[in-house]
Amino acid sequence: MTGTKGGPSEPLRGGAVRLLQGRFEARFQDAEAAKAAARDGRAVGFIVDVREDTSGWLAVGRRGLPFPDDERDRYASRFQTIATQNGGTFIQFAEERPSERLS
Repeated sequence: MTGTKGGPSEPLRGGAVRLLQGRFEARFQDAEAAKAAARDGRAVGFIVDVREDTSGWLAVGRRGLPFPDDERDRYASRFQTIATQNGGTFIQFAEERPSERLS
C-alpha cells in the first residue's frame, strides 16, 4: 500500500509474531472534516487525535494495543478510506517504539 512505512513481515524464531505500534496520519484542509474523520476512526477502534499544523489539520490514529505486522496494511487501508470519505488524504503509517508514543 502506498504511504505505509515498514518492511515486509519477517518470521521470528519459534513462530513468534512481530507486533507493531505506530500512527496512521491523514491530512485535512478544515477542522470539521478532520473531526468527522476522527469520529469515524474511533467508531472502528482507532484512538484519534486531531491537531492543527502548518499545512492544515492532521488526524493521527493509533490502535489501542500493539498489532501483528501483517495487519498494518489492513488498518492503513481502513484509515485511508475514512480520510478519503471525509475529504482528506492519507499520508502514512509510521512505526513507533513504545517510548516514542509518549511524545
